[in-house]
Amino acid sequence: MKAITTAAAPIALAITLALGGTAAWAGEHGKSAGKATADYAEARTAMSSMTTVVDQAAATQRLDTFAKAARKAGMKDMLTGQGPFTLLAPTDEAFAALPEGVLDDLMKPENREQLRELLSYHVIAGEVSATRAAELGSTRTLQGEDVDFTLRDGRLAAINDEARIVQANLRADNGLVHVIDR
Repeated sequence: MKAITTAAAPIALAITLALGGTAAWAGEHGKSAGKATADYAEARTAMSSMTTVVDQAAATQRLDTFAKAARKAGMKDMLTGQGPFTLLAPTDEAFAALPEGVLDDLMKPENREQLRELLSYHVIAGEVSATRAAELGSTRTLQGEDVDFTLRDGRLAAINDEARIVQANLRADNGLVHVIDR
């Protein structure tokens, strides 16, 4: 068997053990089956600890509504994928500023596609940092519409001259989140 690098060992271990090869893997790598099982548990934990853009949004104060809406729209699975993605995530206050009843209606199961369409406007395929946004000037969202980036004093300041960037470049393993106020 070809030697496995230290970096690849947890992945190889996870695959081998998933296929039922604890004793074989342990023997080939000079470990006891108990130690191999412990290594497998550690490898599984490392692989499942990826922080996604959805996790980042959910963990960021003022983005609870966006995270909930992404789940309701059925976008969570897509946004927890490999990516990279850039979210232009409106704050809870931005959602609260919608006319009365609009958010409640959007969150209903029968309006899932409409909610998905709206949220797709806030997702960019690819990682667009504040610096990259300045270089691009504009980019296309998953909805298919373009968004324009405005710089002030050399910093990313607004989207379409309407939404102000409240917080930029919140890093996740599969992209970035920019918090916006609209």
